[in-house]
Amino acid sequence: MSQIIETAELPLPAEPVRNSLAIRVWLLLGGIFGLLTLPDLLEKGRFSGWFIVRYLWQWSLLIAVCFFVSLTCLFFWLVLQSGSSRHLVRLSERLIQALHRLGRWNNLFYACGWLATAFFMCFFFPRHFTALTDRLWILWMAAGVTSLFLIAAGQIRFFWALSLGMLSGGFLAVVLTYAAKVSPYPFTLGWSEASRYYYASLPFAKQIYGFSIPLSPLHASRYLLLSMAYIIPDSPLWFHRLWQVILWIGMNLATGWAMSRRLGLRSAPLTVGTTLWAFLFLMQGPVYYHLHLCILPVLLGYHPRRPIQTLTMVILASIWAGLSRVNWFPVPAMLAISIYLLETPYRNHPNLFAYFARPLIWGAAGLISAFAAQAAYIPLSGNPDPSLFASSFTSSLLWHRLLPSATSGWGILPLGLIISLPLLMLIALNTLRRGAGWHPLRLLGLAGIGAVLLVGGLVVSTKIGGGSNLHNLDAYFVVLMLIGAYVVFGKAIPNQSSSPATPLRPTALLLLTLSVPVVWSMVDFSLPAPKDLQQAQITLNALNQLAGSAAQRGEVLFISQRHLLTFGYIRNVPLVADYELLLLSEASISNNRTLLERFYADLRNRRFSMIIVDRLNPSYQRPKIDPFAEENNLWVDRIAFPILEYYGEEAYFGEQNLQVLVPK
Repeated sequence: MSQIIETAELPLPAEPVRNSLAIRVWLLLGGIFGLLTLPDLLEKGRFSGWFIVRYLWQWSLLIAVCFFVSLTCLFFWLVLQSGSSRHLVRLSERLIQALHRLGRWNNLFYACGWLATAFFMCFFFPRHFTALTDRLWILWMAAGVTSLFLIAAGQIRFFWALSLGMLSGGFLAVVLTYAAKVSPYPFTLGWSEASRYYYASLPFAKQIYGFSIPLSPLHASRYLLLSMAYIIPDSPLWFHRLWQVILWIGMNLATGWAMSRRLGLRSAPLTVGTTLWAFLFLMQGPVYYHLHLCILPVLLGYHPRRPIQTLTMVILASIWAGLSRVNWFPVPAMLAISIYLLETPYRNHPNLFAYFARPLIWGAAGLISAFAAQAAYIPLSGNPDPSLFASSFTSSLLWHRLLPSATSGWGILPLGLIISLPLLMLIALNTLRRGAGWHPLRLLGLAGIGAVLLVGGLVVSTKIGGGSNLHNLDAYFVVLMLIGAYVVFGKAIPNQSSSPATPLRPTALLLLTLSVPVVWSMVDFSLPAPKDLQQAQITLNALNQLAGSAAQRGEVLFISQRHLLTFGYIRNVPLVADYELLLLSEASISNNRTLLERFYADLRNRRFSMIIVDRLNPSYQRPKIDPFAEENNLWVDRIAFPILEYYGEEAYFGEQNLQVLVPK
């Protein structure tokens, strides 16, 4: 226990609250919230059997264990509160000393503790612990118990061990949620989930389909990353799902690690904790995996004394941004400028131009590189219609989704505020306090970058087709995380000093900053029920017969489920590359008349002997009341009605909600 992290090594207070107080708070909350889980368990287990008063023995045992754990926590809390805790303290010290003799084995036991927690989450969360408070209680208890191994390893005190444990639990929740999407199920797991793998296959179209196909006009960088899985020939669908999960987890972790490295953190527990916190913070958007290649080159390559290296990294990251999303075009340069404003005092520069010369060069070079990359990609993609690349600028804006609505839940604005507020308060407390020594132009620059990205993200969130989560605030979250981390860890250098000032870190704000991403991860935690693979195979057999017969009469158009052709689930049916689900959906909400009129002409001419699509329901929904009502109504007007005018249903597969249409 003598190897506790020193304050100099850990740029946070060694104990924001006293060690004994932290333990008492853990015991008290563990006891109270454990008792609060009992009504939920009693209600869910009722009528499950007849072992004890209509409860199965498994339910009875689970309820008894939770009750015992809660009472034990409250008992120990009362003992510590009473002051007569010498025997308890002596016993705990002996336990820590015994574990301490195990040395590095404690790290293995710590990992095994969280592995056991992961199994518990998989088996008990979907059915037994469904309420948010119940799940947080399990994480709270697991974090406290496993912290014994970290303390015994001589690495950290209880408060920080508990914090690291909660972050580990949140990380597990995210990993399990995404890992559940790795499935051999042949049909799409969501509205457009499997469409991503079709677009990712287009760079290899000649090998897969026998002819070249234009690349996607939307999210090119995302599909380029996903396409790497096709390097392995004949790789199955589950492998591509696994690759996407690896990208989700790996890219967000990489950015968290890169930020920890940028901050110069030295202790292993602090680096791990900061990386996990950054991961959870970014996953609140979430920040999509392909966008991290706009972030990582800047975080890893920025150097205050190597301007050419920094400029190169900004240009490379901006080129990737040009293949991503238009609102990310300026982000790499803005990240570099933010780091510059945080690390570079104004006092060493003779005038305003000298101070802002580098940021101006980065901004101009970044924007030029991004626009040049997009301009180069348009002809290289092979798409004959340039209007496909401008659909974002012709779509409607639905401002009501900024506030609580059926589509956005609590609303984009309130949720963004909940996530931002703890960090914003910490930043304001440290930069606006008397004697902070910050030049107003530096603060104005940082605030301006944050405001531009926030406003831009809010505007993009209102674009029809979006607004169901916070992923359009991604660039704002990245900059906010970076500035907040610099301030919290005391790495931001004010104007009147050559070294960072000692930061103010109120315990309440630190707890909020740590806990909000953890709570968010538990809100998003979900494990879907297993899919029926046998039933799916029956559907595939029937679909193969229908499509194979139709292919002898003419072209078969897969609007939905096109990946069935990509991965060979449907055989002997040539691909029709036009009118895929995502492209038609984008055309409907952006009113792309060129594509729509061509589609209508093909329908009138009965070009296709068969169309396979998610069931077309020609009924309108109520705007501002039903989720995605505006998108649905445009799809009905511009896609469903025109198709159903010329095509009628031949078969319907209810489990997959898949409709087979033939000419009338």
